[in-house]
This record gives sequence, structure tokens and C-alpha cells, in this order.
Amino acid sequence: MKKGDYLKSIRRGNIHIENGFFSDENYEFLVNKIEKLNFIETYQPATEFYGNRFQAQPTWEYSGIENLHKNLKKEFVSNLENILDIKIKSCKTVIRKTITSEILKSKVNTKYGLIHRDSVGEDDFCDIAGVLYFTQSYDGGTAFFEKEFDKYPDIEISAYPNRLIMYDARRSHASCHDFTFNERYILAFALKCL
Repeated sequence: MKKGDYLKSIRRGNIHIENGFFSDENYEFLVNKIEKLNFIETYQPATEFYGNRFQAQPTWEYSGIENLHKNLKKEFVSNLENILDIKIKSCKTVIRKTITSEILKSKVNTKYGLIHRDSVGEDDFCDIAGVLYFTQSYDGGTAFFEKEFDKYPDIEISAYPNRLIMYDARRSHASCHDFTFNERYILAFALKCL
């Protein structure tokens, strides 16, 4: 592939899947650290206003993997730049926890979270968005929709430990919740490439 072809492919609507994204050492570090983090309660999609967090998809967040260990963010950005074969201008990361008992109490108590896009205008922060998973779940992961008002997804990507997916931030998607887990952890990210 020529320089920047992966980025062009993602911008055309393709989804990139990268298994074994982090080195074993850094992935294990994250797994061992994740449950001890001080999460802040919030909801998704956070760009919209809701009366309370249970009117949306209730979540908990910890911002920035660079706060955990200096090498994590360095490896993260370096790996993404190698995959995309470009320089990344900026990268935001957040570790997100979803608790099943909260989902069941919310208005989003179905498999699919609220369908949304991470970027809707030219001045938005990100070009590329993505998720790194920490569990294996055939019913958990991310669903992609052709249009925001579609009821059923076009494609679903299952969660798998240390699997990273990247997609165009303007693509309609929703989290998939697997109700057999008490909690779900992911690392979500947004990139500015152009």
C-alpha cells in the first residue's frame, strides 16, 4: 500500500481491525491497572444534553492513558502512526467503564447504545475514532450503521482482548452491550490526522 492508503480507506468507510495492538507487557499493565482507576460518572454520547445520565447510556470515564504510564501513550501513538503510515497531529484517549446494572435502569437498556457519530462538522476534533477492547464477547463490541436512524446495524465487530478497531469519526455507530458481563471496559480514542 502507498503512504496514507489506510487512512484513505478508513475515510471511505472501511473499518480497520488490529489484533494484538499493544505489546504484551503494556497490555498486561493496563489490564492490571484498569479496575483501580478513579472513574468519573458521565454518559454517552456526552456531546448531547440529557436530564440525567440514565436518560442516555450511563458510563464512567478516566481520561488519558498518558496519566498511567509515559510509555503507554508513546506506544499507542507510534503503533497508530505505523498502521496509518502518517503523522498524527493529536490524540485523545479515555478509558470507559459501563456497568450492566446501570444500563438496565437506563433508557438505553438494549444491546445497542445510542447511535451516534463522533464527528459531525469540519471543525470537530477528530478524523478517526476507535476502540481497544479488554474482554472477549461475541455480543459486546461495536455496531456500525449505514444511517443514524437505522434500527439494525450493517456490521458488528466483536470485542476481543487487545483488539483495536479504527473507523471514520463521521460513521454512525453504537456500543454493543453484553448483559452476561457485570462491567465492560474499553479504551476509546480520537485522532486528528489531517
